[in-house]
Amino acid sequence: MASHSNPNRAPGTSNRPSGDVKPTYDQVKTYTRECALICNNPKQLIGGGKLDFRDRPRHRTQFFVSAFDDTRPFLGIRVWFPYETDRENSVAVHQPKGGLNDNLHVTIKLYYGTWTTMVTTPTPEDRSAIPARRSKDNGQPKDMVLTITLKDGQKADVENFGMPGLFAKADAEVLFGNARLEGVMSLRDIIAQDKFHLYLVDEKFKELGGSNFAKFFQGKHVDHRLFDYTAW
Repeated sequence: MASHSNPNRAPGTSNRPSGDVKPTYDQVKTYTRECALICNNPKQLIGGGKLDFRDRPRHRTQFFVSAFDDTRPFLGIRVWFPYETDRENSVAVHQPKGGLNDNLHVTIKLYYGTWTTMVTTPTPEDRSAIPARRSKDNGQPKDMVLTITLKDGQKADVENFGMPGLFAKADAEVLFGNARLEGVMSLRDIIAQDKFHLYLVDEKFKELGGSNFAKFFQGKHVDHRLFDYTAW
């Protein structure tokens, strides 16, 4: 059987970093944080199901960085649509062979080189839309707004939009019709934006977002392909 060990490492050592050595950003290829989407006109929040809001929203939303070597690097926004256990209030959207998904996450992909980022403190108008949180740090929530702005002519890509599963009726209308997610904005309109505002509770974003997440994308190739959504 062929050996797949690293010929450059010393015998008896691991390919992985030592347990007492923190991985660098170059070693970490993905970085995920819970978030909520801030929508304008009027200012409203979507998602944040895993943030510590007192009244927890139905939908979980995440921001993440994907910088793997074998795929096109991007910033991602993920919206989760949970499995609906109440059959009387659910809609089963079948795959061709009749299979069902337990849950679905629609992923908005913003490819490296197509955007700029900025991190700001939530404005009073932002705060008016943010639900009360259960916990605060030293009396002040360590929260911020990450704004991702697409460059002229660029569009977001999307993954898993319209995939089958067993959903609450309201979610099925969002995924397969044009209903507004949580009564705020349709998925199509969210994806079609040229500016995304995300609410996060993570001090690290002051550095990461302010530097366009450069530590993750050093040496990465910029692909200038555009995406056409005229088939929607």
